[in-house]
Amino acid sequence: GLDQVVTGIGRGPVDGFVHALAEGFGKPIEVIDYREHAIGPGSDARAAAYVELKIGGDDRSWHGVGLDEDATAATLRAILSAYARHAQQRGACSVEVPPTPQQCRSG
Repeated sequence: GLDQVVTGIGRGPVDGFVHALAEGFGKPIEVIDYREHAIGPGSDARAAAYVELKIGGDDRSWHGVGLDEDATAATLRAILSAYARHAQQRGACSVEVPPTPQQCRSG
């Protein structure tokens, strides 16, 4: 496949990431719902994030789940998961590379 680099600015890493995807793929993306929680006790717990997106003005909602040691990275993975479902169902590009916190830093 063809790699595509996208950049976005937002009020934080999640907002910036959503703006980058929307700009890069040319479709508006709206986060409808977002949940996050720890999996396991203590400071070594992994984070799980769940998102619901509206993409491209479609009436359908797209859901994604992300897991990571870092809560922000888990959220970004969940957004990619939801977008990948949308893209796959529409026969569009594949979204495969989960971002790392270093790739999606705020500022």
